[in-house]
Amino acid sequence: MEQLEAIARIGQNRAPVLSTVPPTKVEEINGLQTWVSEMAASGARITVITAQGLVLADSQSDPQTMENHAGRPELKDALANGSGHSIRHSVTINRDLLYYAVRQPTAAGQPVLLRFALPLSTVTSVLMQFRESLWLASLLFWQLSVRDAFGFEGVHESSGSPDGLLEKGRGRRFSRRAERRFGRRA
Repeated sequence: MEQLEAIARIGQNRAPVLSTVPPTKVEEINGLQTWVSEMAASGARITVITAQGLVLADSQSDPQTMENHAGRPELKDALANGSGHSIRHSVTINRDLLYYAVRQPTAAGQPVLLRFALPLSTVTSVLMQFRESLWLASLLFWQLSVRDAFGFEGVHESSGSPDGLLEKGRGRRFSRRAERRFGRRA
């Protein structure tokens, strides 16, 4: 979600100026299309929608062929609260998407909704990578904690063989700190 929120912040700061909604001036229509194309370079699907649900521009589909979007949950929330999100299936591109929408004021006095979406598979992949990294970091922390708690110093580097684990009949070398903590072994 953070990635979509960051893209939305950038998009809002660079949003095209619209003197009417929907735009009627050629330069505003072209500016809207240019903005959608530039924002789509982020990898997100970009859609600009009126408060009534009319699609003005979309980075992956022809807006003329798209149905009214007024009932979409992320758009209802964005209109009411300033932003909204949802996870649902896109009928237009036939994929599950994570949507994030924001309300954007215009010079016309009517807001438009800027919607940003990423495939759920992309979001899930990033989340899985994060979980794997977190799991590995936890495992490393646990190993270091066990090593510290028991004072295990590991294999003598000079030995280079499994026999190096053995020192005077013991399976581990205990540090002086461990000896103080647990007592000297006989």
